[in-house]
Amino acid sequence: MSAMIWGFGHTGYEIFPMWFRGLEVTCIGLVMGIFYLRFGLVCVIAAHFLIDSFLTNLPYLLNPRASFDFYSALGVVSLPLLLGLIALIFNRGVQERPLSIRFNRQQEFNYNLLRELCASKSPEELIVFKGDLKRHGWDAAIIQRLSEK
Repeated sequence: MSAMIWGFGHTGYEIFPMWFRGLEVTCIGLVMGIFYLRFGLVCVIAAHFLIDSFLTNLPYLLNPRASFDFYSALGVVSLPLLLGLIALIFNRGVQERPLSIRFNRQQEFNYNLLRELCASKSPEELIVFKGDLKRHGWDAAIIQRLSEK
């Protein structure tokens, strides 16, 4: 949903039909969301900068007769690639961690109380209790985690 809002927020450009630009940027937003989940925010910022700088500098890159403009544009487009390469070199030994739920101390205390309450219930009561939690807007990942422990 956020990718679609972001995509259709970019429909003010001079391209017709307008819905096509929204659909196009929504697809880019979905890919950027996957990059964010996989590689983090810095990767998405660098990719967004690269796309914007490439599209902005495209007229200068396609006209190599004006050498200063061409090489300046090439430098601006290459900057995020250089930063990405530096980040790759410095983070080579970092191991990817799986996504997990992280609690602060108060949340951990409350979660342990909830687990103890669930442990004291019969299987039938537990099903009803989890249904109540869902109806009251509890996070489905928390309810699922209660089932695993």
